[in-house]
Amino acid sequence: MKKLTIFITALLIHTIAIAQWFDKTITEIEPAELIVHYRLSYVDDSLAPENVKQAEMMLFRGKSTSKFISKSRYTFDTIMNKISSHEQMQAVLMDPSQPIKAGRFDYRIFKNYPEGRITYLDHILLGGSFRYEEPLNLIDWKIGQNTDTLAGYPVQEATCKLGGREWTAWFTTAIPYNDGPYKFNGLPGLILKVYDARKHFIFEFISASKPAQPTMIELVERDYITTTREQFMKASAASRSNITSRMSETGVDIETQQKAARIMDRRNNPLELK
Repeated sequence: MKKLTIFITALLIHTIAIAQWFDKTITEIEPAELIVHYRLSYVDDSLAPENVKQAEMMLFRGKSTSKFISKSRYTFDTIMNKISSHEQMQAVLMDPSQPIKAGRFDYRIFKNYPEGRITYLDHILLGGSFRYEEPLNLIDWKIGQNTDTLAGYPVQEATCKLGGREWTAWFTTAIPYNDGPYKFNGLPGLILKVYDARKHFIFEFISASKPAQPTMIELVERDYITTTREQFMKASAASRSNITSRMSETGVDIETQQKAARIMDRRNNPLELK
């Protein structure tokens, strides 16, 4: 499994044109005012809902924009953005002491960047890097009367629909940012918890703090394939179903192809179903 993880990480980098990897521009959007950590509990395989996995996610919130990213992806980006040669890249990938691996969630979500829009960046294995935009206010919230306390904060319930799922969120006006995990935003306070009706995806607040040192909300500009959300979802589904044939074209051995195919078969439950 470790070899397969390294292989997939290398493939992720290889399928981005190498020259493009080093020829990048980092756009500094604005300083982060708050860093929020969330725990994501998720079901990868809808046929095995008892198999719940977890990942740590991070929300970097500025005055008017935010960036949502997995902790593993943030660590990956932080290390890889400092690399300027093939030799450095190879050394990092093969160094077991480096905290770098192919994260389960590669996406980066920028809210209100550009103004009034959500920018979604993601990578499809052996398919390329993609970028699409959506309206910032894409969620029609219904704020309820139920209240509770989470992590010591008073919270209120709200519900919505997103990506073919029905969601319940708990937000607090004690942290006055109309933001939250993933694409969720637009409530009169920070979302501390949000989950779908089947509880296949549960984002839960861990902590929130001001940055210990100046931290910029950054967007790495590459030669992304600009597309729509619908076309991206089609391309992602096609990649999962055709992973074996795509890997065989790169000369990968049969055993590794089969392992990768089994992993992809179990990833049949995307957060956004439609």
